[in-house]
Amino acid sequence: MMLAGCQPSDTSILERGASVREQIRGVNAGTTDTIDCDEPIRSQADWELLRGVKQIRSFTLREGIAGDREASIIGSLTSLEQLSLRHSPLGDDGFREIASLQALVALNIPQADCTERGLESLSSLPHLQSLRLGSSRLDGLRACEILATFPALKSLHLIDIHIKDQGLLSLSQCKKLRSLYLDNAGVSQEAWGEYIIRQPLVHVHIDQAHHDRDPIKNHPSAVESK
Repeated sequence: MMLAGCQPSDTSILERGASVREQIRGVNAGTTDTIDCDEPIRSQADWELLRGVKQIRSFTLREGIAGDREASIIGSLTSLEQLSLRHSPLGDDGFREIASLQALVALNIPQADCTERGLESLSSLPHLQSLRLGSSRLDGLRACEILATFPALKSLHLIDIHIKDQGLLSLSQCKKLRSLYLDNAGVSQEAWGEYIIRQPLVHVHIDQAHHDRDPIKNHPSAVESK
């Protein structure tokens, strides 16, 4: 089965519309280090071809669907630095597989299905600087307490996670954080005022808009918001 619709970022190596199999061959041949798919990978055989692929630095699924079963394959891509899994309901087991990617720098899973247990497994990632995450199963306060322990986190985007005031104050313990995007977080203006006093160098973006007291409205480390 040849899956159309996967697009590599380097079009000088692979033409637009290359299948996931063609992209895997390109990575194995050393002509690219990126796999970027615009359409779902529906074939388990195609997923299995990904297992253990070497020298891949970036893997993007724009339309999913990766679940916990596929996460075991993704977790075998040990050289990954950037991972984006849209429309992919990874649970706690899937997050534990992702936690094996020790080189990971940027992670985007906006439609996850994890709890705090899955999130906590990511705290072992030493180089994770950028996290974009949504999951209706997360307790907002506990999630923020866990995120405050992440050693390298610089950019954070939480989607429809109700962290409320106490969660935001817990995030003020993230001393390396420089960009914070929150959508539908349930935080009061009073708590935002206190956060900005505590963290004056953080670029703040709320519900797709800059906070009116954001001290750095054009911060270069803003998280992807698509």
